[in-house]
Amino acid sequence: MTGTPQVHNKYSLDKRINTEVIKLFHFIRKQTASGNIEGILNCTPSYNKLIINFDLKKINANKVF
Repeated sequence: MTGTPQVHNKYSLDKRINTEVIKLFHFIRKQTASGNIEGILNCTPSYNKLIINFDLKKINANKVF
């Protein structure tokens, strides 16, 4: 069982949004690699959203954010 929250703003496609998405992606990747967040299966950035797949048996959306 996995969960997939999305950080998404469909109304605004600008560089500022993209910069924030990439910063969040790097933060989550670093926290996962260092063992501070367990249960992240995949983290995929796009221009205006970040898709995070995680194991609901180990973590939930509230703990990711």
